[in-house]
Amino acid sequence: MSVILEIQNVTKSFDGLIVVRDCNIELETGVISGLIGPNGAGKSTLFNIVAGVYPPDRGSVRLNNVDVTGLPAYQVCRLGLLRTFQIPREFSNMSTIENLLMVPPLQKGERLLNALFRLGTFRADENKNRVKALEILDFLGMSHVRNELAGNLSGGQKKLLELGRTLMVDAKIVLLDELGAGVNHTLLNRLADNIIRLNEEMGKTFFIIEHNMQFISKLCQKVTVLVEGQVAVEGTAEEVLNNPEVVDAYFGRRSNSD
Repeated sequence: MSVILEIQNVTKSFDGLIVVRDCNIELETGVISGLIGPNGAGKSTLFNIVAGVYPPDRGSVRLNNVDVTGLPAYQVCRLGLLRTFQIPREFSNMSTIENLLMVPPLQKGERLLNALFRLGTFRADENKNRVKALEILDFLGMSHVRNELAGNLSGGQKKLLELGRTLMVDAKIVLLDELGAGVNHTLLNRLADNIIRLNEEMGKTFFIIEHNMQFISKLCQKVTVLVEGQVAVEGTAEEVLNNPEVVDAYFGRRSNSD
């Protein structure tokens, strides 16, 4: 199986505080991988480095064997990597389907000449994107809210919309930052089922930050644990969740008398 993402010796500090230290992680194509660790371990910072939000102080990031270290987020996105955020960033005054239609880059209607003089090309592009958006909403079980303002959606529906936006650009790898945060049990199961379907039916690769260990166990074939910005443990979900170092990191070291 080929490697889709290589994080090599990545380090990042802010105001002298090292948040990510010499991180080395490889993700295989078509695999759902998890990233766990206590609060403040550097998980979201690592995601931001990979997605082009922050440049690393040192180290490199390679996507499909292309060096993307320090590239801005829009260029990383065009190369096939997208990330979602713990707090959804929807356009609240636009409808659900309009939020999806905003995503595809380089749309024909973005060029004034096309909008004025090439209406056929512009409308064909718009119709193609609309059909795709409707298919995605149907896939996610959100067709009934396609015309609802995105700001009126529940927390779980907003997370589904975040996932839908990644599908509008055919991302090769998707970074999901605490997708389950604030989501009720029913919608969380739907999110998990959709991710599994996207992985199995479309070969999508996912890298997931999550504190819900049941969610991680259900989804992830490989789990990496960050502690104080460093990779502490890697393995299957079962191996990692039964590792004493992971128990110590989350719950504190037990005394000898326990």
